[in-house]
Amino acid sequence: MSANLTFKQAIIPLLLLFFGHFLIDFMIGIWPVYKTLNHLDLGAAGIITFLAVFLGEGLQLFFGPVGDLGYRKTILMFSFVFGIAPCLYACTENYFVLGMLLFFVCVASGAFHTAASGLLGSLTQDRKGLFITFFAAGGALGLSFSQLVYTKIFEAGSEKTLFLALPLFLILGLILAYLKDSNPAKTQDGKAKFFNLADLKLFFKNKRLRLLYILQVTNQTVVWAFIFLLPDLLRDRGYPEWLTFGGGHLIAILGGAIMMIPSGYLSDKKSPRAVLLSATCIGASLFYCFIFLKHLTLIALIPLIFLMGAFLNLVNPLSISYGLKSFPEKPGLVSAVLMGLVWIIAEGIGQGGGGLLTKLFSEDSAAKALSLIGFLFIPAIASAFLLPRAEPKTLQEPLVM
Repeated sequence: MSANLTFKQAIIPLLLLFFGHFLIDFMIGIWPVYKTLNHLDLGAAGIITFLAVFLGEGLQLFFGPVGDLGYRKTILMFSFVFGIAPCLYACTENYFVLGMLLFFVCVASGAFHTAASGLLGSLTQDRKGLFITFFAAGGALGLSFSQLVYTKIFEAGSEKTLFLALPLFLILGLILAYLKDSNPAKTQDGKAKFFNLADLKLFFKNKRLRLLYILQVTNQTVVWAFIFLLPDLLRDRGYPEWLTFGGGHLIAILGGAIMMIPSGYLSDKKSPRAVLLSATCIGASLFYCFIFLKHLTLIALIPLIFLMGAFLNLVNPLSISYGLKSFPEKPGLVSAVLMGLVWIIAEGIGQGGGGLLTKLFSEDSAAKALSLIGFLFIPAIASAFLLPRAEPKTLQEPLVM
């Protein structure tokens, strides 16, 4: 698949990746509400989550370079097969089996995100910001609706959750039929590129990439802790069930999805640094308003959750886009580090650490655990502030449709 396709040429692969992202992140989003629906111990659920994420999402470091060898389509199809695992949560109450199912969906996530990001990079060289934020919006939409839809199906009959696997098999068939793989990345000697520890060292020597990694880890740790503990926090504070079991999650993630595309356009046209710094500062302020204002009415709470999600969730796709622009020679390496290494730490510690921290408190434990994790906003804001000031003319022009 050649780069810089016209919009008409790119629309089919772009839409397939968009809906694929919707489904994979839908499956990832089920676990935080399932553990509350089934009254799992938060500490045990946190440990399970940390191990599954560390081992499963960590495989992005493998899938990234393998995808660069020309196997991205194969990796995508593999991800949809493993992605059905959350449909089986309701079939067991055994913590080990639940941990294995969560591990499988984390493997699926690691496989999909690196392969799909690499394919996006092969569609365009000068419109990465808009393409990646459009792709990320699909994942955000899937993640946003996951808890609400799963809760409704689970309450109608736990065995019916198996039907959630059908859309995954449908998109698998469409990708098999219509999506073309990208060509393997080549070096000057004609061999496919495969990154190693020297490449990782080169990545972290780059100031911009190093700061983007720190920003990603700290921001996403807070985001994943928030996602994991939001149902418990809202339940503890006595909010309605529709908001507790999926509604609040939907509002937060939907805010991020709506903000992604305009923020990607702004990032391409102006300064990614300015967008990232502003989003982190505003998101942190809204986060602590949410934590400390305990008795908000729904009229005040809903827009607060929406705006917080909007600003915090756009940091991830913009950081990846900025990283790909900064190191275009190895898109698989950038995707693996800014997604793989980030998710190993952020998703694992955010959810695992959040669950364990609740054990320190007897009342309003989820909110107090989140207030501690929120201290990570300090290095996040510092990293965004220290990013090099890129001139607008050094960035690519946005897509005109």
